[in-house]
Amino acid sequence: MDARKDSKEAERIRARIGGAWRDAENFQEVRDPYRGDVVAHAPVSTSRDCDDALAAAHQAKDVMAAMPGYERAALLRRVADVVTARSDEIGRVMALESGKALRDCVFEAQRSADTLRLCAEEAVRIQGEHIRMDASAIGAGTIAMVMRFPVGVVAAITPFNGPVNLAAQARARRSPPANSVY
Repeated sequence: MDARKDSKEAERIRARIGGAWRDAENFQEVRDPYRGDVVAHAPVSTSRDCDDALAAAHQAKDVMAAMPGYERAALLRRVADVVTARSDEIGRVMALESGKALRDCVFEAQRSADTLRLCAEEAVRIQGEHIRMDASAIGAGTIAMVMRFPVGVVAAITPFNGPVNLAAQARARRSPPANSVY
């Protein structure tokens, strides 16, 4: 994205829903807050887009629930590697659209990659608990087991002020327990 482009030349961002790129019906100008230049046109999602994203997440929930932890971990590490490789580009775009310092934006992208890697480690450590039930005479000599299961579809809506890291946290932290996130 180049801040010197005018409104007609600025990139039109497409939405990715259910594994497919989609052109939006309407767009919102994204302006550099210091210069006022239009740096992009962001898609304005419709109710249909939201419904389609939710339907795609529901379709993916059984696949995510059945995916072994080591595969979820590998997926998160691959995403972290892409974010690391593109951290300068991600930081530059964030700086243009948010007005934050470039150094801080690049750092946020790198921190996002770290968040994804940490969540990848948790994907293989999901555990239950054993709880002694001897707090009463009836429970003496027994143990309860707590098992962790995915809850299914989780909606992740992130604010604009830390878009990359907050999106990484919202999505990556729901992936280790095999939830489908939209």
